[in-house]
Amino acid sequence: MDFEGRWLKLDDFVDIDGLRQLDDEVRAGIERCMEKHGVGDSMMGSKVNRFFPSLPDLRYDKSAPVLSKLKTINLKMPRAYTRIHLADGAEPTEMAREFPGLVRWVESLPLLQHGRFFVIFDHEGAHEPIHRGPVPYQEFFWLRTNLDKQFFVFDETTQTKHYFEGHAVWFDQHTYHGCDETPVGELQWSIRVDGQFTPEVRKYIAEHFRGWTDEQRTLVPRYEQARDLDDLYPALSSTPDELGKMVQTMGEP
Repeated sequence: MDFEGRWLKLDDFVDIDGLRQLDDEVRAGIERCMEKHGVGDSMMGSKVNRFFPSLPDLRYDKSAPVLSKLKTINLKMPRAYTRIHLADGAEPTEMAREFPGLVRWVESLPLLQHGRFFVIFDHEGAHEPIHRGPVPYQEFFWLRTNLDKQFFVFDETTQTKHYFEGHAVWFDQHTYHGCDETPVGELQWSIRVDGQFTPEVRKYIAEHFRGWTDEQRTLVPRYEQARDLDDLYPALSSTPDELGKMVQTMGEP
């Protein structure tokens, strides 16, 4: 498996200069949100953690609890996880007002539509546990206004981290991934925007991503038509216990 091909740099599809210019706004917006709103733990630190198989201490142990101190600022949220890629029903949050330039900039992304949109940050020496997502294929941009946050996909066999380059990335979230520890007192962040890629971006990924499984190849052309992720992954509408069992067995190494 070529792990270097498990993520793709998409800077050429994005207004990178505009994104970099938002660095001060994002920093100030995070600080205002901490002061005015308070922020919650990231998904990896919440009760849904069990839906995201993780590697505690770089060991594959699905029974061990893995928590993150990373914090999440939700700027646009869908009604349900199965609709994170859809604009319909995804409403801006009160905290989105703290990031007006970023909200405008996201509209320029090569997405047919976008749904979930959030900032993940830390300033207390936290790291994101090495984990993988619950479904084999999703479309999203992982973004950073500067290069401080060190994010990677992880080769479990060789115990090797393969770090992202650039400011805009798509990666196979069903591959293990995480980020390095933030130096205490240093604020670092990244941004994720879920949506549906334009045909140009989808074609680029289809041609350049080198880790496709047969299942993923069948999902790519169906993603644009999916009105709900249940259309692609029926088990997402299962009960929490059933979903947990499904995720624990998906993509066994």
